[in-house]
Amino acid sequence: MSVFRAGYRAAALAACLACVLTSCSLQTTPAAGAVGANVPHTPAPAFSGKLVTGAPFSSTSFRGHVVILDFWGSWCGPCQAEQPHITALARTFIPKGVRFLGIDERDNDASALAFIQADHVPYTSINDASAAVAGLYGVDAPPYIIVINAHSVIVGRYLGTTAGIAQQLRSMGV
Repeated sequence: MSVFRAGYRAAALAACLACVLTSCSLQTTPAAGAVGANVPHTPAPAFSGKLVTGAPFSSTSFRGHVVILDFWGSWCGPCQAEQPHITALARTFIPKGVRFLGIDERDNDASALAFIQADHVPYTSINDASAAVAGLYGVDAPPYIIVINAHSVIVGRYLGTTAGIAQQLRSMGV
């Protein structure tokens, strides 16, 4: 009977591990041709909430600026792999006036702050534990980056990649 239990436990562990490893890839692809800079230009929904540091935040504070929204989670392996690339983008474009904001999905502040500190993330994040902001922007799962122009219009959507973002920002005159 212990062989049966060990086999059952191994199968259950394998199933759980598969769920964890694939959870970040639950995102659905937008309509054909609607990734990168080739997306329908739609108004960026306004939102407010609490930064992972506890301070209040409103997206209206970014009006008039190009904005990068980085949807991520400390529990997301692909987010961890992508973070050095996003950090490099931020270090290049923050001095040029681009505003970066992390949207920390389905996480707690302690885990988020540990991730931010460990990876030396140069911008703050809002806590989106309920994924309400993600829902406003049609983001099913991280990693996901949205580019918003200075007129508060979504002009880019990037699913699990930073490839093309720097080029898009430069084409916008940043």
